[in-house]
Amino acid sequence: MQDTETDLGKLMHDFTCPDTGKMYYPLIADKAGELKQKKGAELMEIWEDMKKKARAEGRAKGKAEGILENSKEIALRLLRMGTMTIDAVAEICKLSIKQETPSRKLHVSAK
Repeated sequence: MQDTETDLGKLMHDFTCPDTGKMYYPLIADKAGELKQKKGAELMEIWEDMKKKARAEGRAKGKAEGILENSKEIALRLLRMGTMTIDAVAEICKLSIKQETPSRKLHVSAK
């Protein structure tokens, strides 16, 4: 409990009080309110920037995944035609092909 009987006690109260409406000195209350509003606006701006960056990153990731899937589909169609080698199809579709020898599986990824 703080001493609010003395000027010093009231001042100490105002410095630690989170509610500007309960402060004793109007000048301190006004300045604290301004700082809180400014700080709140800055935090909102930071939050909005973070959301924009996250959305942009999500879009870029989704776009890259879509391009890779499309390239894989085109590669499969070209391979089914039977007129090109795997390496040629990979080059045209900008894909990297890794072959596992034991299971004879192919892993396709973006170059």
